[in-house]
Amino acid sequence: LWWMILGAAWLSTGPAPQLWGAWSLPTPYAILQDWIPGFAQLRGPGRFFMVVAAGLAALAGFAVQRLLTHAAGWMHLVVPVVGLGAFLLAGAPQPAPVSAAGLSADSMRPAYKLLRNRPRAGGTLELPASVTPNDILGNYRNARYMMASTLHWQPLLNGVTGHPPALADFYDSLTRRLPDPRAWEVLMEVVDIDFLVIHDNEKKPYRPYEAQIWRPLPRGLHRVARLDHTDIFSVGLSPPAGWYEKLMRQVSGEDPLTFGGLSREVLSTECRPAAIDSVNLPEVIAMAPVPLILPVVFRNQSACDWPASAVHDRGLVGLSYRWLRPDGTDVTYPGPAFSRLIQDVAAGATVASSVVVQPASGPEGLWTLEVQLVQKGVDEPLAVSRHEVELRAFSTAKASGDPLPS
Repeated sequence: LWWMILGAAWLSTGPAPQLWGAWSLPTPYAILQDWIPGFAQLRGPGRFFMVVAAGLAALAGFAVQRLLTHAAGWMHLVVPVVGLGAFLLAGAPQPAPVSAAGLSADSMRPAYKLLRNRPRAGGTLELPASVTPNDILGNYRNARYMMASTLHWQPLLNGVTGHPPALADFYDSLTRRLPDPRAWEVLMEVVDIDFLVIHDNEKKPYRPYEAQIWRPLPRGLHRVARLDHTDIFSVGLSPPAGWYEKLMRQVSGEDPLTFGGLSREVLSTECRPAAIDSVNLPEVIAMAPVPLILPVVFRNQSACDWPASAVHDRGLVGLSYRWLRPDGTDVTYPGPAFSRLIQDVAAGATVASSVVVQPASGPEGLWTLEVQLVQKGVDEPLAVSRHEVELRAFSTAKASGDPLPS
């Protein structure tokens, strides 16, 4: 049991735990992640600590049993009863907090009542939704949308799971950009949507990218109703013929090319020249689990077209980042997200896009954010742009203009 506890505690620290921010402790987690099929799909190393807790509980049981062997007979009854009573007293006053599901007839949103009476053919998209697979608020919203779909039974584009498929990340990369007309056009080519539902009262001021005004409306949208701060639109566009078969070839990996027909092989040396022209950063970033979307302008300085639009991100060109602490050390875990582009990048093109950044946590001070233009799966970035930015915890008070929730 002791060896099991020690091994599980070691594994629970993850692939590269850092000690005092100076050096990384080697663990078997990284080796197992690379060599055992499916091991990398475990959702979090910290879950191994459940084995530690179970092992300690078993050891405690052995200890109590050993003590009772030398105790009076009446103690064999008193100790379990007192122990059970202590557990009940400790747990009973602290019920688990829950949120109302809103599935009763009285609490059903008017928008869902409307959808319930509409024909079911294409899908429904609800916004605001998730920005990245690790977006806590976005995943909570999608979970509520999924629950609510049992009221109207319209097929739903939103969703959340512990192991999101590549298709979900692809859709998120488009829906987070709406009402960008380019993202809307690409989305309409790869999914059949009948209804778009926008919940204005769900938008948060500390997520300013959610406050974009849907005027003028993207092509093919027609307002059906506005009910209780929620806009319901019908979508008058249909995806092109053969869209589903094309999408399924991408999902299965049968199609090795991008949607634009480009190869996703590693770019040759002559195809790699690139530059990041600008990154729009706030002066202060709060250490909060709120993803930031930072506008980025970059250039393809080569004579080659770059692959950027496919379901699976292997070989795609996109944006990433890394954080450097005030002392210059690198934040290695968890790794940064890969921000997809909307479409393939033409030779010589200048592209206005955005990178999704998760604020780091650690000592307050002047951090360095390194924005990278990368090809997924290739270690060397195509271009790098470094910027100093102040990261603060605001544990006691918020400063003017900081992005923390009020």
